[in-house]
Amino acid sequence: MRAGFVGADLQDSLAVRVVDANARGVPGHSVTWGSFSPGGVISPRESLTDERGRARSALRVGTRAGEYIAVAQAVTVDGPLTVRFRTVAAPGAVATIQISPSGAFLGVNEMRQFTALRIDTYGNSINDRPVAWSSSNPGIVSVDAQSGMARAIAVGATDITATSEGKSATTRVSVAVTSSGEDPFDTNTIDRYTQFADVPATWSIAQGMLTAQGAGEQSMLIRNDVLVRDGWVEAEMDRADEGGLVLRFQDQSNLYLLAIRDDGSLLGHRNLELFRRSGRQWILLVYGRDITWPRGTARKIRFEAVGTRLRAYADGTLIVEVTDSVIQGAGRVGMRYHDVPETPGTDMARYYTFRWNGL
Repeated sequence: MRAGFVGADLQDSLAVRVVDANARGVPGHSVTWGSFSPGGVISPRESLTDERGRARSALRVGTRAGEYIAVAQAVTVDGPLTVRFRTVAAPGAVATIQISPSGAFLGVNEMRQFTALRIDTYGNSINDRPVAWSSSNPGIVSVDAQSGMARAIAVGATDITATSEGKSATTRVSVAVTSSGEDPFDTNTIDRYTQFADVPATWSIAQGMLTAQGAGEQSMLIRNDVLVRDGWVEAEMDRADEGGLVLRFQDQSNLYLLAIRDDGSLLGHRNLELFRRSGRQWILLVYGRDITWPRGTARKIRFEAVGTRLRAYADGTLIVEVTDSVIQGAGRVGMRYHDVPETPGTDMARYYTFRWNGL
């Protein structure tokens, strides 16, 4: 077996020797060469043996890391003779690094494992090259230089950097305190939130009300300074078409959502539904019994997560509950809006208060 790197010639040429019955080299004999691996290039495709009976060719492996097979064949009086060469091509030098999770939020004393996906120029993943980890402020978040295991020390924000073969990537890590609070939207506090969306919506605060509307798809307005693992969020709404509450928001791809709909919504017969989003896939966990909610009537909706138990309430009455253990870390909280494709541009969600409480 030979070893090489993607997109490069092998350091040693491929060579065979053609001999006669007395083991003497046969000069001037034709040898054909071929490659049975996609992307592999062999040159020349035909060569003649030298005075010692040796013929050579060169293999340039393709851009895909893995195994490449080259074949040399010489025709003799006894039929064709074939020699196979096996080459394993390793990924090239590190070109880019992707850190996961990205933009993490931690609670004080919480630990989080960071990983670095190293990729070469051709898109091959690299697993055997060392990574050095560092924190721009170890007093806020410390990180093990070799393993990437981080620990939140104090409230604030810092940058975690992964470096391999001279290439680096950085992600922002914020540390917040689990707390209780309320936003009555009597002042414009929109700068305390960040929108995460498949398609952005228009969020605005005016006249004591937070409104979401427009052609937004799975638009989530996430509070910047609140972190909750076990606790609840609550909103007072008089229009939910479609609205929602978010708990344990790790990033846009990992969170719990309580979808909220009044009776005027397309799916108003399923007022409250619990979803998990994992790896950008939405998984319906459960939906509750139908409740009476005429549009324009204010209702207080609460979404609670304690351990593996998820519950949803309408005006203090338990409507739906389910057990799920996939997302267990502390996460941010927020609200959601989704413009239903069947009624584009006509949907709206209105929030009059937003409360949160860490248990």
